[in-house]
Order: sequence, then C-alpha cells, then structure tokens
Amino acid sequence: MMSYLKCKLKKLVDDSIYFLLSCVALTILAGMFLMMLLSSCTPEKKKESQKHQEMAVECLLLLADKPEEVKVIAFSNPDSIYGRSFFNNNELIQILDNITAFNDRFLGPNPTNLNLDDPKLAAKVQRGAALSDIFQQQMMQSMEHKEFSGWKLKVLYESKDQFGELIKNERYFIFDKDMKYILHSFEIPIL
Repeated sequence: MMSYLKCKLKKLVDDSIYFLLSCVALTILAGMFLMMLLSSCTPEKKKESQKHQEMAVECLLLLADKPEEVKVIAFSNPDSIYGRSFFNNNELIQILDNITAFNDRFLGPNPTNLNLDDPKLAAKVQRGAALSDIFQQQMMQSMEHKEFSGWKLKVLYESKDQFGELIKNERYFIFDKDMKYILHSFEIPIL
C-alpha cells in the first residue's frame, strides 16, 4: 500500500511539474506575442503623432510675425472636440485663472492710474483683452453634448513681441475627424 501511495505521489508531483512548466512556457509565449504586438503598433502611432505636430508647427511658422524667433516648448496629446466647444472644463478654468492673474498683475487695485500711452502696457492690455474675448466666446457656445467634430492639438511656444519682450502663447489647431487637415487655429495668450 505504501509503495502504491509513493507511486501516486510521484506521478502527481511529476504531472504538476509538467503542468507548471507548461503554464510558464505559455505565459512567456503570450508575453512575447503581446510585446511584439505593442512594439509593432507604437512606432506607427508615434510617426502619426509626429506628422500632426509637424503640420501644426508648419502652420504656426506661417502665421508668426517672426518665424525665426518662435521656440516650441510643448505639444499636447490630440484631444477630441464636440461641436464648436474647443475647451474642456479644466482648460476653461486655466483661462479664467490666467485672466485673473493678468488683471491682478497689470491692472492692480486701481486701474485708473494706468498709462495707456505706454505702448508696452497697451500691448499687454491688448493680449489680456484677446484672452477675455476667447473666454467669452467659448462661454457663449452651448454646453450641451454635441457630435464628435474633430481633434485639437495645442502647441505651447515662446516668441518675442514687437518690443523684444519674450511672450508665451498657446495655439490651438483644430483638425478634421481623420486628422488629415487643419481646419482652424486660434491663439491663447499665456499672460
């Protein structure tokens, strides 16, 4: 009886080792297949993303007053848009915070003492007004859910204004649904 138990126990151990080795081998093969699949998709996606970034930079340089002074800082990931609502809630909050910071910094508590004859200050006030206009236009858009209408890609960049001062802007590029064409672009001053 004892030898029968030893034989069964040995067979069970041998079978379990075979089963365990089979599981390990299948796991390694599945991992290799997954790595091949992911690595084959990634370069294509990066290549496509780089193409969109290059399109945006080319358009940005065409729109810039001094393209040789444009320095691209960062790109956003493409983000979906619905209808003509180009901003999500976080972006609207950032724009509002930017407007508030601008008002606090340049206008201060007493805006009647401003020297609007100063061309540098007038240019800054004009940038602040442009940002406020963009915010108001977006708030006028209906906040109801609309159909998918395309993609947006943001480019953060620096350049110099007409007075030689360094300014930051974020240009939004609106692409069609297939991201083949830039349909629209607009700029948000980073104040």
